[in-house]
Amino acid sequence: MALDEISGYMRQHSYDAWLACVILGAFCVILSCIVSAITMYRHYRHWHSPIIQKYSIRIIVMIPVYAVDSYMSLIWKDFAFYIDVVRDTYEAYVLYCFFALLIELAGGEETLIEQLEEKPQMKFLMPFCCFHIKPGRIFLHRCRQFILQYVFVKLILTFVTFITQVTGTYHSGNWSPKYGYLWVTIVYNLSITISLYFLVQFYEATKDILAAYKPLSKFMCVKTIVFFTFWQGIIISGFSSIGLITEGEHWSVEEISNFIESFLICVEMLPLAIAHSSTFGWRAYGELVPKDGRKSDIRQGLVQSLDFRDVMYDTKTAVKMGPSRNVDVGGFLTLNRTEQMSRVIKQDWLQKRGEDIIKKWKQRYFMLISEPLGLVFFKQNPFLQAEGVPLKARGFIPLSAVEEVISKDRKNDTEFVVITASRKWHMLSETTVQRDDWLDAIRTQQVDVRM
Repeated sequence: MALDEISGYMRQHSYDAWLACVILGAFCVILSCIVSAITMYRHYRHWHSPIIQKYSIRIIVMIPVYAVDSYMSLIWKDFAFYIDVVRDTYEAYVLYCFFALLIELAGGEETLIEQLEEKPQMKFLMPFCCFHIKPGRIFLHRCRQFILQYVFVKLILTFVTFITQVTGTYHSGNWSPKYGYLWVTIVYNLSITISLYFLVQFYEATKDILAAYKPLSKFMCVKTIVFFTFWQGIIISGFSSIGLITEGEHWSVEEISNFIESFLICVEMLPLAIAHSSTFGWRAYGELVPKDGRKSDIRQGLVQSLDFRDVMYDTKTAVKMGPSRNVDVGGFLTLNRTEQMSRVIKQDWLQKRGEDIIKKWKQRYFMLISEPLGLVFFKQNPFLQAEGVPLKARGFIPLSAVEEVISKDRKNDTEFVVITASRKWHMLSETTVQRDDWLDAIRTQQVDVRM
């Protein structure tokens, strides 16, 4: 039945239509909640991989939240707008849980970073396919930032929407720039597009790493709820704007639009609950959740799945401009200052081109050290710091991993490139003499290593 037919029927038979939708909606909501409850119960009874399973449960809970919230909107149409605030808030949280789940399925953040850094540069997706980025620590951090920005934007927009609705300046479905609906929709659309773009970019970089866990099906399940329901609401608002949905005797256009959207979500949650039980059920993770027949104490799983300290940690991580670094320089950083200086073959300031989305040159203090043999670099000259202050390296390039060191052929070009299997390190010196000194020092140590 088309939307205008539903709208017309509700105008003529508003109570009958409301009651029929309430009964059918209740049937779908109850079944979807039962399916989700069984899926979560099975997780709790086979609680063998707490981190992976707690994120799975938080995603599965989205089905009952959406279903119950939408059903309440069917019953209490006057409060539907405010009830949906709960749904919108949890929707943003689920996107964070899904991203965290994918990282854990890859073996955790550090393991994933190691696997990403072995990959070559990759193109951005359309329409930015002329730009490249190197998978690795910075790539993962930027994906986290751009995916999770939607969580913060969504929370802010939910608050703004609530305030404008209370003050009578929201006007859902009204595209006039005088009202809040247009501006909230624009910002929301921009935020959700950026989040989806980087989620797909992350999927492209990790789909082979996560292949055993069928990441595409998981991605589609989350995308269907978070993004499809949003566009479904926009389309219904569009229908009301062009007159396909008109007000009835006891129903405003906004109330009918909200009613249709809520009813559709109630019905849609049943097939999605079944899909989630297969995609995020305890059997979906292979050996990560052993199927040895052992039963777990349900209380243990409940306590761990309700521990939200990880959310606070990831929030703090996401708001940092750069990723945290755990650089292994083989004990060099813990030596006393005299022993450190005795291992330095060459040191000086160089510029290094980053791997970030915007590849700008950054000033770094480089050292070529003998043990472990390689290039270590810092943000500041570490030997100018007070004795006893722990050194914090920004990176380390072991010479055993270096395949080639080349310089540009152009005259007066002071750039040189250190090439490893995983990436190219672009360095820029102040003069050609300084460049040649660095090239000679690195190549000499390479020869000694190979001999």
